[in-house]
Amino acid sequence: MDEDLRNSFIVDENPDDKRIEGYVKRLLPYCKTTKTGAIIFNIQELKSLEKVKIFLVARYLANFLEPAISNQIQLDEFASFLNLPKDQVYSRLKDIRDEKFADILEDGAYKVKAQEISRLLDKLDEKYGKTKTR
Repeated sequence: MDEDLRNSFIVDENPDDKRIEGYVKRLLPYCKTTKTGAIIFNIQELKSLEKVKIFLVARYLANFLEPAISNQIQLDEFASFLNLPKDQVYSRLKDIRDEKFADILEDGAYKVKAQEISRLLDKLDEKYGKTKTR
């Protein structure tokens, strides 16, 4: 079998560096990530579900830029970093599981599905009127 054909068809599910850079630029109007993995939101009127999704995406992207920042998030981290009650975070995580936005891992941590990032950014841009930078 032709190795070039194989490599063209079977690809890594992780976004390439150029796509990561584009996602980070598009996410910047909504949040920033600290070196400890905490999220600083730039828009105060975000709904709790949007905050949870942005947190998942920000940590996923931050892990590419700084591997010490985990791309997986536990329930306690969500509640602590987002300053939301655990029951509210748990409800939002149930919504996220139902939407298939993220995977729940064996240890109970959550990780965004890479293919969902662009859709979230499109929805946020549409709702909050931010400029797309690709």
